Amino acid sequence: MDQPHLPFQIAEVYGGLARIDGIMIVAEKRLEFEYQTSDNVLGAVRGKIQKRTLRYADIAEVHSKEGWFSCWIEFQARTLKAFADFPQKDRKIFRITVEKKRRPAMRTALSEIEVRRSYLDADRLLKKQRRRQPVKKTGRQ
Repeated sequence: MDQPHLPFQIAEVYGGLARIDGIMIVAEKRLEFEYQTSDNVLGAVRGKIQKRTLRYADIAEVHSKEGWFSCWIEFQARTLKAFADFPQKDRKIFRITVEKKRRPAMRTALSEIEVRRSYLDADRLLKKQRRRQPVKKTGRQ
């Protein structure tokens, strides 16, 4: 099965001096972000390509909004460690911007993320239920 991927940008990095262009890949157990930072003035100075991952278990909520010219996806973390390696100031929320022409890909990625998060929640509930059930004795008397 092909993994959905979505090009994104982050405009305000390092106090507005830089921007990020990248791709979000919806993998089976986590989100993968590959990105490159460039200066906001000329775009000529580029950093190395970075790769960060975000486990579905570390995501508390996902929000999105579609505007006239662009859209965005906002990930809210369960813990402060979730976004510790990401290039941003806020450690609780990670927001990426998506071009208007990428809306169908954004919707596909969002639905895939929600499906994977719901599977994870269902597995968590099943494990919790199994721990609560008493063990049946199967000995003959």
